Amino acid sequence: DAVTFSDGGTHTIDYTIPGGVTISGSTTVNMLDGAELKSGLVIYGVDSTLNFYGGEVLDEFRSGSDAVINIYGGNIPTGIVNAGSTLNIYDGSVSEVLAWQSWGWLNIYGGTVGGINAGAQTISIAGGTVGGMFVESSSKVEISGGTFVGSSLFDNLQVCNITGGDFKRSITYRVYGAGCHIKGGQFSEPFIYQEDIYADWVLLYF
Repeated sequence: DAVTFSDGGTHTIDYTIPGGVTISGSTTVNMLDGAELKSGLVIYGVDSTLNFYGGEVLDEFRSGSDAVINIYGGNIPTGIVNAGSTLNIYDGSVSEVLAWQSWGWLNIYGGTVGGINAGAQTISIAGGTVGGMFVESSSKVEISGGTFVGSSLFDNLQVCNITGGDFKRSITYRVYGAGCHIKGGQFSEPFIYQEDIYADWVLLYF
C-alpha cells in the first residue's frame, strides 16, 4: 500500500507499489527498472533526493521545498509538477513539466520532454528533445542546445539567452522591457518579437 521514506537513509525501488509514495526527511530513493508507482509520488524537503534510473510513475508526480530530482531514464507519462525543487533531466521520457507560479529550477541535458508550462522558474536547456513551451512571469531561460519540435511562447521573461539549439517551430516572444539575446541556434520558422501594447501606451502617454 502507501509507503513513506523519511528516515534519512538510502532506499532502492525495483518493484510495484500500489499506493502513494512520499519521500522526505533528507532521504535518498533510487528507482530502477521494474519500479512501478501506481498511485504517484510526492517528494519534498531540503536534501531529499530521487534518482530515477528506470521504471514508471503512473499517477501524479509532485515535488517541492528544495528537493532534488535526477531523471536518468524511465518513463513518466503523467508529467511532473515542480514546485520549488531542482529538477535535472538527463535521459528518459517525461510527458510534461508543469511549474506554474512556483519557484524552482529545471535543467534539461537530454531525454524527451513533451512540453513545458512554467512561471517564475529558472530554466536551462542544453540537450534533449522538447515539445511546446509556454514560459512567463519573470522566468529565466537559458538555451544552449536541444531540439525543439513544438511552438514556444515566452511572455515577460526576466532573462532570455539563446546560444544554441535547433528550433523546428516558431517562437513568439512578448516583451515588456527586457529583450531576448540570440547568439546561436537554428530556426526553421520565424522568431516573432512582440512589444506589449500597454508598454506602447505608457510610452505615448509620457
